[in-house]
Amino acid sequence: IWKYGTLTVYTDGGGGDGTGGLDDSGSIGGDLSDIEGDGISMRIKSSAGGVIYLRFKSFGDYALASDGKNCSWEQAYSYVASFSPLYYASRSLEAGGGVAATLEVVNYTKDYVLPYYVTTYASGAGDVSVTTDDYSSYSVTYIPAAYPDGAFTADWYSSDPTIAAEVADYEEYIADEYTFVPESTRAALAHIIEEQGWSASDPVGTLINAVAEYVRNSAAYDLGYDRALDAEEDIVAAFLTDENYGSGICSHFASAATVLYRMIGIPARYVTGYAAAASADEWADVTGRQAHAWTEVYVSGIGWVAVDATAASDGPPEPEPEPDDKTEIHVITADASKIYDGTPLTKYDGYEVLNPDVLTAAGHTISVDENSSMNSSRTDVGASNNSLGFRFSDENGNDVSDKYKVVIDEYGTLTVTPREIKLFVPDASKPYDGTPLTSNRVEVGADSPNPLVTGHVITATMTAESTITEPGQTNNVPESIRIRDAAGRDVTGNYSFDMPEPGILTVTEAPVIAVKNFSFTYDGGNHRPVITAENTWVYGGSANEEYYMKNAEFMIVDERGDVVTGDITDAGTYEIAFDKFELYVKKDGAESLVATCTDGAITYEPGYGENTITINPGKLTIHRRDICLLAASLERQWKGEGDVLTAEELKGLDGGSWSVWMGSLADGEKIDPDTVLVSGSISGIGSTEAVLDVSSIVIRNADGEDVTGNYNIASANGTLTLT
Repeated sequence: IWKYGTLTVYTDGGGGDGTGGLDDSGSIGGDLSDIEGDGISMRIKSSAGGVIYLRFKSFGDYALASDGKNCSWEQAYSYVASFSPLYYASRSLEAGGGVAATLEVVNYTKDYVLPYYVTTYASGAGDVSVTTDDYSSYSVTYIPAAYPDGAFTADWYSSDPTIAAEVADYEEYIADEYTFVPESTRAALAHIIEEQGWSASDPVGTLINAVAEYVRNSAAYDLGYDRALDAEEDIVAAFLTDENYGSGICSHFASAATVLYRMIGIPARYVTGYAAAASADEWADVTGRQAHAWTEVYVSGIGWVAVDATAASDGPPEPEPEPDDKTEIHVITADASKIYDGTPLTKYDGYEVLNPDVLTAAGHTISVDENSSMNSSRTDVGASNNSLGFRFSDENGNDVSDKYKVVIDEYGTLTVTPREIKLFVPDASKPYDGTPLTSNRVEVGADSPNPLVTGHVITATMTAESTITEPGQTNNVPESIRIRDAAGRDVTGNYSFDMPEPGILTVTEAPVIAVKNFSFTYDGGNHRPVITAENTWVYGGSANEEYYMKNAEFMIVDERGDVVTGDITDAGTYEIAFDKFELYVKKDGAESLVATCTDGAITYEPGYGENTITINPGKLTIHRRDICLLAASLERQWKGEGDVLTAEELKGLDGGSWSVWMGSLADGEKIDPDTVLVSGSISGIGSTEAVLDVSSIVIRNADGEDVTGNYNIASANGTLTLT
């Protein structure tokens, strides 16, 4: 049984402008009589129901009063890892077979709150709070549990060496960061630890319950507590030991429990948010009176778990039931799945109405309301409920949604599976120059079942031993691999791959002659480079040797091995090879001829040869031009039986049935419209895809020549909708 309303909440009472919210200053105590506690902060609907702790943020050090500032909790440093420590306990529950529930939130404040043990993971989240730009309406999945009950499973990360290493680093960090207690506070409360016989060697579950029970029984819960307590230099010490005080509110109980846990050696944090009651599958108001403070402790091998040490009092107000004068429409939403590709997965069609006769009798129709279904999507790997929103219309198209209550009897599942890739470590080499050779390149192999998502980048860290300076070879061993998207967020968890075999780092004694590489994107123009001796490098040898080239001339060779003499416009890879040169070495002040090249044939002087000189031609690469075509979309009213909306109607739109959506054609080049096919049809209310087929597309230049091979062509479908 809990008592709420102990943190200051500023709310517009449900106005929805997102300007109100929880006090995040870390202050302890407060005068509840000045709080507009009945103002609605948000509305929630849980498929599981019960008391739900909606976590806002955690705090750092416990700071005594000083310089006119009251005793309070300081702001915490956010620890960012590839997988947020806030989700460790969620993974523990998943490993133990915990059953997930869905929580929908309509938020009227600026605060993004989440239930404990959420399984809708956000990439790049810290360990203090989770933030988002869109906090007004959202849906998440979570596993209802209360430690130590439930399916918590220790060492859930044991099969993933990378995550195991991160967990070990984090547990080392919090063992210092979240066990700090001021020395004077330790001295004031040491007798409690001794009298209770608490020891860090005791089972952690036993300690957690024992401390919470002690704090609950140490004082009474009373909104009318003596406000002088909040002016004490050390509020926790006064709350637990001063006989002048015998009551307090949740922030006092939570502060006391957090400090005691830390004194025993258990990492603990003071947390603020809401504790809200909800009946399963019913909307419930969350008001300022339900603002709350509690403690979370870190259990090694599991993660952060919530502990509420507030004294018993009247329970939270029961959630008000939804009006019962609405007609229930029972729906089953559809499943959908795909391999992770960085874009949201949605499934707005395929739902089934279980009692359609009710709508038929009323002359009403049902359709998906995409505005209220915006959170019915999944981008990252995992599974979540397809919790669609619906709109009801009468025969004239008027909105009659207020007459109906949708009950989703069975949620479809949106499932995103890991993107399987195969990685390799390219070899790297250079001639001796007295500096270390290292390489952190890791690439997707040609035999990979999937490429990286466009815009994603691999970053790798190699072992400390993966370096070489003197001539010879050594292994280049990857220690950790991360993949980040175009925004820099870590998306490694959305991929499936094995750690690649080591590459080879080679430092040679032989000199290397290299030609500069050139790279362009196809634009129909001539990209034949002008190459001079300044575009070559000669390096290598030993510390007392200097190699250099004279009278260098070049030729360009296509992929068939033919010398190209004219313009170079088509996409492809061309070799920039030597036609002529003279290679010299200056050793101990004396110049010697090493090799000559005539018409591409190299002649070596005595003592030199192919095994002692490496010649690397350059490359001219003209990349294919990327474009994406988008099928048009059309929505109109259904005319009745026999009315069929087909893709043919798209041709009557101003822009036609398709357009170039992303990228552009080279100047003067056009797509043959007869080679682009758009198909699809629908004969009743609903939506279907307008499918764009570009498999036979032909692109021609101004001279009518087929230049299709110079493009990478992608497509995106439109929609055909009858309302």
